[in-house]
Amino acid sequence: MGAGRSNTEGSTGSKRLKNMLRVALNMHVLYHHLTKTLALEAGTTPTVIGPQTVQMAISLTETLENIKGISELVSVTIFLH
Repeated sequence: MGAGRSNTEGSTGSKRLKNMLRVALNMHVLYHHLTKTLALEAGTTPTVIGPQTVQMAISLTETLENIKGISELVSVTIFLH
């Protein structure tokens, strides 16, 4: 990455940002439904995703990207040997 670029810039950054937002939304809905179900309660899902959920989604997405990168590297290394 260049000095002034963030991880979410450019075409691949746009896709990455969309994936992070999708993960955040899914985590938000899943957590809410699990919490309500375990408490034997009902209710609508809040429409605002908290910053902690967004940060967890970013972390999860980055971890999955790293695992994918390692997997691809191992595949190439095995192929070359």
